[in-house]
Amino acid sequence: MKVRCTIAGDQVLACLGLRTALDSASDIQVVAEARNRNTALRNACDLRPNVMVVHSFADDSNTLELLRDVASLRGPGVRVLLIAAPADGRILLDSLRAGARGFLLPESEPATLIAAVRDLARGNTIIAPSVAGTLVDEFVRIASLSPARPVCDGTSSWDAGLSEREGEVVALVSSGYSNSEIARILRLAPTTVKTHMSNALAKRDARDRVQLVVQVYRAGFAGFKVASVNGPARTGGPAAAAPDDRAGGTEVR
Repeated sequence: MKVRCTIAGDQVLACLGLRTALDSASDIQVVAEARNRNTALRNACDLRPNVMVVHSFADDSNTLELLRDVASLRGPGVRVLLIAAPADGRILLDSLRAGARGFLLPESEPATLIAAVRDLARGNTIIAPSVAGTLVDEFVRIASLSPARPVCDGTSSWDAGLSEREGEVVALVSSGYSNSEIARILRLAPTTVKTHMSNALAKRDARDRVQLVVQVYRAGFAGFKVASVNGPARTGGPAAAAPDDRAGGTEVR
């Protein structure tokens, strides 16, 4: 089955390049294009594509409003891939909060774009390495503005309902540890770590690790330490997952 895709953006040449790249993939079908936010939203409502590729509008507010509108649609979710230059971490973080599930740079290769669309359609989140770095810098900036406090200690409304182990896993994920590192630190099987992570995602109604980390920071759990684990604790903001060479970006599961 082909991945159904729409394109949105007000830069004609840029969108033409996106269309040309996606049309070269036999398993991707571009079903509509839009040059403004209203048409893009109507395409999402009427056509329900698997992925919407958005080339950032000249007015950032239009981009954010479109992301929020698409995220609020009922029914099958439309996963949004944002093409933008990572000049401002605050704008990127706002886009993530608004519903973007992938970030690529305008200069990304066609193969990178195609792989990202395929991965988003599978439910993954794709972040270009340099974009991930900008997001991490913004997380660290936010962390520096908040007093350090332990995460997931059962005393806040955010982490209520998480088990102690789930809280430890969330804390370590938000500190930048991979599943394999968490398994080693907590002396658990990797499959057990994945189970705790899946439970935490479900309890917090988060789509993926990226959204969960955003929730952690929005709740104010920044610059924390994990004191109850069998290994060194990291402090400060979360780090992105390891780059995924297949898509030329960082894949966050």
